[in-house]
Amino acid sequence: MLPEYDFSGKKGVRGKYYHAYQQGYTVRVQKEDGSIATQYFTLEDGAVLLTLEFSRLEKS
Repeated sequence: MLPEYDFSGKKGVRGKYYHAYQQGYTVRVQKEDGSIATQYFTLEDGAVLLTLEFSRLEKS
């Protein structure tokens, strides 16, 4: 692994963006013709957001 990608000495903050993510987020995709498609996403009430925990994956 390259040194710039080794985060073993760093400490992350769990839930750092939780509240902002609950408010929703915007995705913008630039198309080949130069136009931009914008879509706004929010979690509906009762929706479950699943995230992959990389720390539990086996190292290859």
